[in-house]
Amino acid sequence: MRNHIQEPFDPENSEHQGELRDDAAGVIKEFILLRGRLDKDFLEKQRKTWWKDPQDTIPEIAARSPITILEDAMDLLSRFELIYPGFERSSSSPSSRGLDQFTQLRKQVIRFVNRDKLPVVREQLRANESVDWETFGDWDQLPVIRAALDRLPHPKGLKPDGPISPDGFRYDGEAYLGCTATPWLLISFLWNARNRNASWGDLALPVWRHAQASVDESNLGSAAREANRFFNLHRIPFAVTISRKTRTATLKRRDSADLLSD
Repeated sequence: MRNHIQEPFDPENSEHQGELRDDAAGVIKEFILLRGRLDKDFLEKQRKTWWKDPQDTIPEIAARSPITILEDAMDLLSRFELIYPGFERSSSSPSSRGLDQFTQLRKQVIRFVNRDKLPVVREQLRANESVDWETFGDWDQLPVIRAALDRLPHPKGLKPDGPISPDGFRYDGEAYLGCTATPWLLISFLWNARNRNASWGDLALPVWRHAQASVDESNLGSAAREANRFFNLHRIPFAVTISRKTRTATLKRRDSADLLSD
């Protein structure tokens, strides 16, 4: 999500518009995942509309409990409200039409859930009781919000997914930093390898920085686990898997991939 200490939102800046688009979509998708965690039919109706790859929702749903998704969603909503506190009309702006659409989108996102119902919903989830979704969220507004988002520019064409030197990974337009050195080198090499796959021996120089380095199940498994912890921490749907049988390592989109495969 956009950093609140950055320059103020400029409605005529296409990069800022793209950031608003992604941040607003991120908030709404969290609430869709929340309801979808307990209402699979609802999720199936929304997946193709809100996710570029509908399979991306599978690890999201499996990894978090409903109460965790609720807390994450409310945290995102609070941050969105803080980062986009309101848009001031600039006297130099040739038109207020664009600004008005951003103001309307902001209101739609912030008012999407009924915050008065939050304590009740939280307790219902903790008690494994059914939730009255219709009074909690304005789900009829989903097509309207989706259409508003689709009218805004998407910044990801200039910032493709993949490793960011020296310790990061960009996914879905967001940069995530803090991966430790060896796991990041493993991710980076596999990302650029053919079929994102390499033999254990091919990893010695680019990952361990020495052509004669010994690459075995122990040190490679450790690096893979650290890489996957980084992916899991940031909910990035990739995983490094290693195979004892073929002595290869692979970076792939994950559904429910195991770290070690025979």
